[in-house]
Parts: sequence; structure tokens; C-alpha cells
Amino acid sequence: MRRRKQVRRQGDADADLQAKEQVHPALIEAARLAVRYSHELAEIYEKERQTGNANQATLAVARKLVVYMLAVERRQQDFVPAEEFKQTTAA
Repeated sequence: MRRRKQVRRQGDADADLQAKEQVHPALIEAARLAVRYSHELAEIYEKERQTGNANQATLAVARKLVVYMLAVERRQQDFVPAEEFKQTTAA
């Protein structure tokens, strides 16, 4: 079975670019702040920073935040940080 190429209209591309321009800076800023409050994200940042530069490390944390957001959306449940989840399962 052959797949059809999905044809995108120029309006769709413009909307995608506009959304990216609005979301990207907020996501980067969230990643910078998240490193201060999450031990797990701080470890990701430090590991990536040792292999590359600070900007690459921030992007790695931002990608992890996107993974978290997608998981929360998929499960339709509130976000529970790993530190708190471990405490509730141990009790």
C-alpha cells in the first residue's frame, strides 16, 4: 500500500512557525528554571553540560519537559514529580 504525501498549505506552515516562535522561548525559560527545582532534571543538565555546552544542556532539559507534558496529556492525569512519586509508593 502506497502512502500519500501529505500536502500542507502555506497557511498551516505559517501557523506552525508562529506557534513555534511563541512556545520555544517559554519552553527554554521553563527548562532553565526546572533545573533549580528538580533533582532529576538537574542531573540531565549536568550530564549534558559535561559533554557539550550550556545551551545544549538546556535543550536536553527542554526536550525532557516535552516528554513529561506528552505523558501527562496521554495519561490524562496530573503531573507528579519523580521525588514525590517515590515517597508515595514507599509509604
